[in-house]
Amino acid sequence: MPEFGIVMEPSAGYTARLAAEIEAMGFDALLCPDTQCLAGDPYGQLNLAAAATRRIGLSTGVTNPVTRDSSVTASALATLQLESGGRARFTIGRGDSSAAHIGKRNAKTAELRLYVEQVRDYLAGREVDRDGTASRLRWLVPGALPHVPIDIACTGPATIRLAVDLADRVSFAVGAAPERIRWALGVARERLAETGRDRASLRIGAFVNLVCDASEQR
Repeated sequence: MPEFGIVMEPSAGYTARLAAEIEAMGFDALLCPDTQCLAGDPYGQLNLAAAATRRIGLSTGVTNPVTRDSSVTASALATLQLESGGRARFTIGRGDSSAAHIGKRNAKTAELRLYVEQVRDYLAGREVDRDGTASRLRWLVPGALPHVPIDIACTGPATIRLAVDLADRVSFAVGAAPERIRWALGVARERLAETGRDRASLRIGAFVNLVCDASEQR
């Protein structure tokens, strides 16, 4: 079945109430951007939203490999997963506004891959080699945390291929034009054919900007 979610900036005092409203409207997910100079902290607001809801998925929309260490992200996600009763999702991209507003560049594809692999291993309770230091979430019992789905937001072909390799979910960020969606789907399908991964094991979606107005031109 298709799912529909809303991307909403985390806003202290409002996120939990609005999360309850969109759940009552029938939406399936709430995603809060992790962009520290433009909005509040997403994880605190998502945990408050978890307490105010019962069904919807809760996710960053998106986080990035630049502004938080992978262990910090994993710890925040594990906490949200426990607080929400298993409704957390790990949605990540290369980093745009979050990096630009502190004078840093987006993560390269290889950096994104390493970061996602580290977060995945932390969440599974495994040790992660951090430049010779054996690191893990010592407060988390290995295997005790329900799986947190990995969702990679993709714009270019390299990131789409990476997402097909690593993620549970792929979210295209290529606009709403049908020809752009068809192109992105083509790249994903080619990678699935190359690796032999079962298409049924991967959920595919898209970020779409939606503006309601009586005038199409405006």
